[in-house]
Amino acid sequence: MPKADISAVFMLQTVSYLTHVTLMVVNKAGDALYSLSGWKDETNALVQDADLRAQLIAAVKSNPICMYQDLPGIYFGAVCWFDDTYVILGPFTESDIGPALVKAFAYKHGTKLRPINRCLRYVITAALGLLYHLCTGKEISLSELGDSVVEIEDLDRAANAQIMKVMLRQYESVVPHNDGSWEIIRRKCIMSGDLEGLQRHRDAPFSGKRGVIGPNKLRNAKNLAIVDVTVSSRAALDAGIDSETVYTISDGYYLQIEQVQSEAEADALAHIAAVEFTKLVKDLKEGPFTLRAEVSPFFIAARDFIIRNLQSRLTLAYIAANVGCSADYLQELFKKELKCSVMDFVAARKIEQSITLMRDKKLTLAAIALMLGYSSMSNFIAQFKKRKHMTPGKFRRQLLNNYVLPVELPEVDPARS
Repeated sequence: MPKADISAVFMLQTVSYLTHVTLMVVNKAGDALYSLSGWKDETNALVQDADLRAQLIAAVKSNPICMYQDLPGIYFGAVCWFDDTYVILGPFTESDIGPALVKAFAYKHGTKLRPINRCLRYVITAALGLLYHLCTGKEISLSELGDSVVEIEDLDRAANAQIMKVMLRQYESVVPHNDGSWEIIRRKCIMSGDLEGLQRHRDAPFSGKRGVIGPNKLRNAKNLAIVDVTVSSRAALDAGIDSETVYTISDGYYLQIEQVQSEAEADALAHIAAVEFTKLVKDLKEGPFTLRAEVSPFFIAARDFIIRNLQSRLTLAYIAANVGCSADYLQELFKKELKCSVMDFVAARKIEQSITLMRDKKLTLAAIALMLGYSSMSNFIAQFKKRKHMTPGKFRRQLLNNYVLPVELPEVDPARS
């Protein structure tokens, strides 16, 4: 790492976090000094291809900030840094690219297959401008950056085009899968109870495609969701959650997935399951997740029934009937254990799930209300405003545009038991 102060290191970490793009600091000889990527060496083109590093270094020596196009639609950004070193961001792409191009990139640079992250070029340009300002003290406006950034392309375009044609023909029928790191990161988040990490993992942009394991799009989405729930449940088991709890929850999600009518719903349910397992692990790590002898099994059964059936129109009588006790007795148990009524607990959990679903741009608010068993859209809006003090539409706009940080629900803690 060059002799930069703590603020410089923090800026590199911030850029890496915000762009989700591989970041590497190299010296003028091309040696890697510092990396923030999560990519293994065998999947990292900057590590495997010395010629690529040399081209980038030559480009940035001539232009302190530059954008380098490697293959059509695949870019690197570079900027001068402290002590004769250079920061390189990439590879990245601005839009979905075909699987053949992903494989062609890997083939060209001698790496193992790895999906290429998405990020807009103006975002990378702005990040490079910030790094340049921190290093040199010189300020460059975004408009000036747009004019000053030089795009460098392979000099031998004709030869490169022919190579591309050959590689595209060779790989055009092959769909690259997300590599093993996708599952590893997901498991680590669940096993450590890291809810924020799990959300970052879900939001991370990949250009690769998932496998085809179904005869049509909906069946394929359901099968993939079932696989995801299985991965999540096994991570929870490995983290120490008891098998009966894990199997009961996962079985409930399997049944719900079978009933969905869209690909987005299947994917959303798989994510909800991952969140639930992560919360169980978080509760386990933050306090003993063991049942006290005096806690009624009816309370435990009712709590778990509610969590597994948030998509239904739950009533106190319906919940009590399903766990085999009277409604009055169940109400007393919830007020004793959680200091709230049964229906307050149901409402809080539904709102929490609705916020999770809001992150999926494919789902309308009406679809979310329907999925969570609200009798009408007006009922959903009223319940949401009661707890979040704004409409679900306004909350979603702020959430998706990062105007506010996601607000956690006032927890009625189901893990006290």
